[in-house]
This record gives sequence, C-alpha cells and structure tokens, in this order.
Amino acid sequence: MDPTVHNNGKKQLPPTTPKWISSPGNPLKGDLHRAVFTPPHLSYSFNALEPIADYDTLKNHFYNFHMKGFEEFLDLINDTEVEKIGLGLLFKHSDRYPEDVIEHAGCLFNHQLYWDNLSPHGGSMSEEFELVVNQNFGSVFQLKMNLFNLAQSHDCCGWLWLIVTHDGKLQITGTKHNSNPLMKGASHPGTPLLAIDMWEHAYYVKFQNNREDYLRSIWMLINWNEVSRRYNFAT
Repeated sequence: MDPTVHNNGKKQLPPTTPKWISSPGNPLKGDLHRAVFTPPHLSYSFNALEPIADYDTLKNHFYNFHMKGFEEFLDLINDTEVEKIGLGLLFKHSDRYPEDVIEHAGCLFNHQLYWDNLSPHGGSMSEEFELVVNQNFGSVFQLKMNLFNLAQSHDCCGWLWLIVTHDGKLQITGTKHNSNPLMKGASHPGTPLLAIDMWEHAYYVKFQNNREDYLRSIWMLINWNEVSRRYNFAT
C-alpha cells in the first residue's frame, strides 16, 4: 500500500521537515549540531510537483534512495560515537570517520536540502535575494547559465550547489558522490543554499540523458524563499 495515501484514497501531506536538517547555516551553530537523526521528510505530497516532476520518480527517489540511505546510516552508526554528535561535527571532521559513514551522512543531509529546495509554488525570487544574486553573478540569468554550464561537465554521480562562502560570496560548485561543501577537504567550502541532485535516479525516468531539461524543470520548482532563508541564516 502506498504510505502517502489515506484510507479514504486521498494523498496525505508528509510531515514537515525538522528544523535541524532544513536549516544548514553554520554547521557548528543551531540544530545541525545536535545528535538527532530524524527520518527523511517532505513538505508536500509526491504528486504535488507534477507535471514538472512526476509522482513515480519522486516516490522512488524518496524511498529507495533517501529513506533507504537513512536506514543504512543508522545501522552503520549503531553503538558508535557518531550517535553522540551532530552532522555538523561529523562533516567538519569527516576525515576521522569511515568513508561509508560519511557517504551515508551526506546522502541524508544532501537529499533533505534537495527536497526542501523544491516547492509547487517555486520559481519566484524575492527582490532582496535577487539583489544579492545580481551583486555576485551580474544577473539571475547568469546564475542560471553558470549552473547549467557546470551541469554539462559535472560527473553524473554527484551534486550541484549554490553556496555562500566564508567571506559572504555566492558561488556555484559541484561535488562527487554524496559529499558536500560542509565536509573537510571540500574543494569549495561553504554553506549550502541550494542543492541539486545530479545522480541519474533523480531524472532518468522522465528525462533520460537530457540533464539540461531536468535542470530547466528543477529551476521552475526552486523554493527561493527557502534559499534566501538559508542565506540570511548563514550570514
């Protein structure tokens, strides 16, 4: 039975995303520092993003990759010191822990940001954040083009990011596998504002190898209010 369907046949709204994981900010501040590993959550139903993002892909992505990764992560950290620290410290000292633990922690964190990036009412950027974008990229269009250009050359198993660096600048970057800009040794460290999943499972059913069309669709769904909130939290 589809767990997103009530007995009356209507889609249920998944629980709201917990603040600790939807507010990345400074990894050493706030709820990200707590050792509370809450199950993955969505703030919308699996069909809420149609026709841009289809129900089957979203459901498969959530359960077979994010939720499964979360369960595997809990098994990996069972009876270890990782149970006592938050993701912020885990990422800051990622060189001290087994690679599979860091990979699964990244899967958990990255996917939750990705879901929170998306909204059925996405696509509109506030004047305040648009000013910040213009100051860093020249225009919103140039931000979009930089993102698209990086996607064309980026490894198909990884993530694209809009981050704010430690000196307050916006930057586009990419990471391989499930690493992210918060982890020690990141080539472009910073606080994630926007995460885009570039693994094939995120788009292949609907877009096959056409990652540009996938990005165009994601662009239409971006919850810029959430991106702006993360920026304000981080700066």
